[in-house]
Amino acid sequence: MLIKHLLNSKASIIFLFFCLSGSSALSQSEQSPWIPDFNGYMKVMDIYTYSPDLNQNPKSTLFHNRLNFKWYFSNTLTGRVEGRSRFFIGEGIEAQQPLFGKLLEQDNGLVDLSFVPYERDFMLAHINIDRLWLEYVKGDWNIKAGRQRINWGINITWNPNDIFNTYDFLDFDYEERPGNDAVKVTKYLSDLSFIEVATSLNENLEKMVIAGKYQMNNQGYDVQFLGGKFLEDIVVGTGWAGNIKDAGFKGELSYFHPYEDIYGSSGVYNFSTSSDYSFENGWFVNATYLFNSNANEKLPFILLLELVEQSPKNLYPAKHTFAAGTGKQLSPLSTFSFSSVYSPKAKALILLPAITLSIEENFDFDFIAQSFFGEYPVKFKNITNGIYLRLKVSF
Repeated sequence: MLIKHLLNSKASIIFLFFCLSGSSALSQSEQSPWIPDFNGYMKVMDIYTYSPDLNQNPKSTLFHNRLNFKWYFSNTLTGRVEGRSRFFIGEGIEAQQPLFGKLLEQDNGLVDLSFVPYERDFMLAHINIDRLWLEYVKGDWNIKAGRQRINWGINITWNPNDIFNTYDFLDFDYEERPGNDAVKVTKYLSDLSFIEVATSLNENLEKMVIAGKYQMNNQGYDVQFLGGKFLEDIVVGTGWAGNIKDAGFKGELSYFHPYEDIYGSSGVYNFSTSSDYSFENGWFVNATYLFNSNANEKLPFILLLELVEQSPKNLYPAKHTFAAGTGKQLSPLSTFSFSSVYSPKAKALILLPAITLSIEENFDFDFIAQSFFGEYPVKFKNITNGIYLRLKVSF
């Protein structure tokens, strides 16, 4: 039944394309403009949830496959197609249906490249193409068109300057981060400075982002300035990255103001700054601060975290938030890290321990946990926890 459903869906065309392209890439020994470079990975992750106030603590499993293809058509023209297919199964999926499937199938781009070809109460398959672009490079010019990631962020955890592709730092299983249908033009002025203009593509002008960025280096600091249109707002921002002695020092600020009612409305801004330092014994530490003028702290924090859609205007549902992390390469094959996120006024705390073991080359095992604490409804306590056991094979 599953195979029949896949064959009758448009998503199967994408799946078949990946399989054929991958086979040809691996079987050919001579490089051709039409034979792509090929890589990817496969993951399997068990997900355990525990909420002290609930009798049921559902478990689910995620099978995750990613395929990346890159074509070198000439010295000036390259192309890329990347996508992931995921299969969810278990009680945790059943508890979120039917909303979970509808959310996964949403695609905000000009072209719908997100499919849910199979869906039942406790099982769901999802296929998403998140990179599909052509890039032209000649001299000081770079032009890229298609589904791509436009990364204007600088900071460690929160990126107010990342106005095209906002991501959720809690979504650790999506290393590549989302893409957007867009056109980007870059002109390099020197080795350390450039101008970049980009626009997202959408049939509705109010859903488009059109902006430019200028980046330069001043006394060892990379500094950027940006401005343009973000959905229904005018946006201006700046960011920097450098060092204070041996410690990294970064920051970003973006201000948003409705352009249809400039004088009758007020704007909002997000500001973040961070510092990081590595010790000679292998330990590293980092710290981040975020100010969100658009925060709503009247509702319970845990509800806002689940319900409020993340954007550069609202990166985290608290006005003042601090994050700190530490970690160490324990051995050539193992890494430990521990991070925490705390919002004082919202009285919300998240603990994020993680351990990575490299079993062999390109074969990793991860233990990751996320524990959420807050006032729910009024008493500060542990609200919910997630434990993730993940195997990853890269190829």
